Amino acid sequence: MPTPATQPCASSATVPAIRPLSARPGRRGLRASFAAYALALLFALALLSPAVTPARRAAAAPLDSAAAGATATLTFAATGHTVKTAAFINYFQSYGGVQTFGYPISEETWENGRLVQYFERQRFEYHAENAGSSYEVLLGRLGDEYSRPRQPFARVAAFADSATRIYVPQTGHALAEPFLSYWRAHGGQPIFGMPISNVVVEKHGGEKLRVQYFEKARFELHGDSVQLGLIGSELAGLPH
Repeated sequence: MPTPATQPCASSATVPAIRPLSARPGRRGLRASFAAYALALLFALALLSPAVTPARRAAAAPLDSAAAGATATLTFAATGHTVKTAAFINYFQSYGGVQTFGYPISEETWENGRLVQYFERQRFEYHAENAGSSYEVLLGRLGDEYSRPRQPFARVAAFADSATRIYVPQTGHALAEPFLSYWRAHGGQPIFGMPISNVVVEKHGGEKLRVQYFEKARFELHGDSVQLGLIGSELAGLPH
């Protein structure tokens, strides 16, 4: 026979044997339990939130040079422009500075959804998808852009490399002294790209020069000295 604690009750009368009143939680007890639970939940969330928030901020703000511990800004009196982005500053200082890139001729700006800055000889492009790698800053293909009206340049037949002249099969052009030594000593393919022309004669700055175009630069021979053309300024239509 079922015990009174589990037997169904046919009336609405209370069955004292089911549970003593002293063992039932009252309204105050329920409120206290709920409050304790809520406090415990808030405490747990407070412990977790500091670990989540910085990670989100770091991903959203990779361009703060001061926060990155780099030089805050680089301002050049020669042009009145400033380099502010930490990645641009680091790249500029690591790969030759003014000698390689010239002075900045613009402030940072956005082109096609990408942060860029123009220099006399180059365009810096910030690639957030490559953050933390050596490809975070890439250089514009200014040599290719500037020389496009003259392309395609005539190629040369393949030949055996020597100490003073090499053949570049990727583009079908030769690279010889004194441009070869300058290319090797000042950054090579990552900074200048590959040659996209052979040596040609052009007029720049009122004088005829022997020049050679690369994907990202123009080499110029001034007497015995190799200099980089100011193609950033030329593309921007600025005096140089």
